[in-house]
Amino acid sequence: LATCQAWFLITQDCRTDALLTAFVTLAFWQLNLAFCDTNHRKLPNFIWGFLAIGLGMLTKGPIALIIPAMSFFIYFLVKRDFKKFIRWEYFVGLLLIALLLLPMSWGLYQQFDLHPEKIMYGKQNVSGLRFFYWTQSFGRITGESVWNNGADFSFLYVNMLWAMMPWVIFFTIAYFVTFFECFKTRFSETEVPQLLPFIAFSVTYLCLGSSKYQLPHYIFVAFPMAAILTANLIWSFIVEKKYVTLFKIATYVQTLVLALIWLISFSLIFYIFAENAHYWQLFLGVSSTVLIYILWVKNGYQKFKMIYTSIYTILIFNVLLIFHVYPTLLKYQMGSELGRYIEAKKIPTNQTYLLDLYLTHSLCFYSKHIFELVGINDERIKKDNLLITVDAGLEKLKSQKVLFETIKQVGGYRITMLNWKFLNPDTRDAYLTKYYLVKIL
Repeated sequence: LATCQAWFLITQDCRTDALLTAFVTLAFWQLNLAFCDTNHRKLPNFIWGFLAIGLGMLTKGPIALIIPAMSFFIYFLVKRDFKKFIRWEYFVGLLLIALLLLPMSWGLYQQFDLHPEKIMYGKQNVSGLRFFYWTQSFGRITGESVWNNGADFSFLYVNMLWAMMPWVIFFTIAYFVTFFECFKTRFSETEVPQLLPFIAFSVTYLCLGSSKYQLPHYIFVAFPMAAILTANLIWSFIVEKKYVTLFKIATYVQTLVLALIWLISFSLIFYIFAENAHYWQLFLGVSSTVLIYILWVKNGYQKFKMIYTSIYTILIFNVLLIFHVYPTLLKYQMGSELGRYIEAKKIPTNQTYLLDLYLTHSLCFYSKHIFELVGINDERIKKDNLLITVDAGLEKLKSQKVLFETIKQVGGYRITMLNWKFLNPDTRDAYLTKYYLVKIL
């Protein structure tokens, strides 16, 4: 789990899904101890489990309750352990969850339910409580939510192909091996010890994949369960010597995957972002030489060679991304570049406005100010005030005979939507949008 690409990314692009994943994983761990481990006191485990569910619901809503609840329900059902369907600890847990959610629910009620005149997504009389507990989650399945990007059921798995690198091949095999073993053994946990993680991943994917609006990071909450399935398969491959043919196939495919990662690494450092990358080019050259010498020439670590090679490869790849590629990319993000400049040069933000430009979060973050939008005829376009604008804005200023001087010009690109025309250094400049910080004279 710690060495899959998603976990490196989530440390750089912080989202509530990181907290959701942590709390859901904690809930599964503690509730599993409460249900299955006879050496533990049950009530503390139940309390920790339901506490984690409550905290998870604070991050992204009912999904933090639905995933564990449905997973354990199916788990008990296939095990025919019907006595666990009703227990008095559940009522204590639900009360604890309600207490945790009460302050936030009261805030939603005050902000939205008491103010039906507010307009949300083009509608009035929108209940904050209904939106949080129903519309934003279940509404994406029923169609009640306005969020719909047309993602199909395979969307999340397609994105797992990169997000779970370098383990996605092993995970895919692990999932289907577990699937067939479950039916072959009639869901015997003695024969299939990874039964609960298998059910939990399946339930999570079914819930999230049914949504009409999906983003790649939504599936991250299921990655701990996927990691358990993957680790169990690797143990079966290497230690128990099972599935020999599958292991050979996986090894061949994994070798191609790792070779592709190294190819991408060399392309990024020696061509795509080669400027000021001399030290990183040396680092990559030394790293690849060390890998070849230790694992192949010296022929060491035979038993776990593929695993060590995978870990080493993804670590080197992300060192390059985190310390060179991402910082270089940010130079093409208008908000961060202009925001840093405004903060460093002490530009008076209360006299700075946006013309023909949408407000960007990065600009506000790095400049420590929320800018207002103005039109060309706005009275705030006056002497000594400043504007952040694009070519169209400059043309409007010229047409109105407004005199100005350019203080700073940067090239910007939507760096979350990369394509080859931008990545290619020979064509990159042609795809940059020009942004200007100008002062009215």
